[in-house]
Amino acid sequence: MSPLLKKYIDNTITPQELEQLREYVSTLDDEQLAAVLDDNSCKGVASPFTEKEVQQLKTSLLESLPEEPSRWSVVKTIVAWAAVLLVPVLLCSTFYFYHHYANVSHERIVVSTGPFERSSIKLPDGTHVKLNANTELSYSAQAFTGSDRSVSFTGEAYFEVSKLHGGHFTVKGDGYIVEVKGTKFNVSAGKSDSEVVVSLDEGRVGFTSSKGGTVDMLPGDVSTLERSSGMITVRHNQSTNDFSAWKRNEIVVRHSSLSHLLDLMKRSYGVSFRVDRNVRPASTFSGTIPSDNLSEALDILETAYGIRTHVDGRTVRLSK
Repeated sequence: MSPLLKKYIDNTITPQELEQLREYVSTLDDEQLAAVLDDNSCKGVASPFTEKEVQQLKTSLLESLPEEPSRWSVVKTIVAWAAVLLVPVLLCSTFYFYHHYANVSHERIVVSTGPFERSSIKLPDGTHVKLNANTELSYSAQAFTGSDRSVSFTGEAYFEVSKLHGGHFTVKGDGYIVEVKGTKFNVSAGKSDSEVVVSLDEGRVGFTSSKGGTVDMLPGDVSTLERSSGMITVRHNQSTNDFSAWKRNEIVVRHSSLSHLLDLMKRSYGVSFRVDRNVRPASTFSGTIPSDNLSEALDILETAYGIRTHVDGRTVRLSK
């Protein structure tokens, strides 16, 4: 047996040696290749295919070959070994890719957005995720090879989970777990947020606190986890479309204080606010402001709260 072939079978071959083996195989004629494949040292190699698959492969190959009786014995030998060795040797680059991928699959894939950035991704199972600004999502490709799928998450994102019969999709964050089957929902869980808010548009989810307690959510439910206590409260029949308004480049609030609205704008615009001491509006604001036009958003703030705004770089000053 060729030393390179033995290394290949033992899975100890290097990329350079694999290329040498490919070149070696390409120089062999049918008789020589048959002799190599018929080597007794190869007989103990386990096939990655089932017996049924081997028979299907043999049938397919034989049907595609011209009738040449003088070469029949060689063809039979080659077909018998094709499922074991010949195909992966001739497609060595494909073999190396999968060999390498087996190691890479244990590593985590991270997708993140910075201030005033958004991103849309498609996970290996077909799940679509839209990430708002200052968000990070990570997962292992290996975690998507079975029926249970999971991602780690911080920030805000909208999930459209691909349905998988009998399988679960899990979002894990600091102090909480959201477990779902095919559904659409929004999660707001920034690193500095004191609360985690989950709003459900379609399907069913289970929202669990790491400190104990789980709630089962139905469409129209909005659940809020207080991180300090681990307590979860649920509001039913809510306008959940408001919570994913950022996808439409909007910020929608109901009876919002100025401080709460500024927190939302910080995430959307990546700016900081400096508020003068004399700015203490008692009124609240309900409505919609753009999340992609700072000038227009500040004009609405000035009208709603009776204040003035001044922009200096990435800092906005609020005064009377």
